[in-house]
Amino acid sequence: MDHISPVLWQFLEKWLQHFPLFPPEASTIAAQSDALFFFMVLVSLIGLTVVVLLILAFSIL
Repeated sequence: MDHISPVLWQFLEKWLQHFPLFPPEASTIAAQSDALFFFMVLVSLIGLTVVVLLILAFSIL
């Protein structure tokens, strides 16, 4: 957090608290559940990128 200005950090923190994708935590495992969800999204995006690049590569050749 040293390289992010405190004003920007406060804005992001307040925005994320009121963002519909991040409702208030209702259990003690909510943070782990959110982390798993975002990990799965990241893996899916990487897979999508690989597939798109392969499609483009094979369509050009």
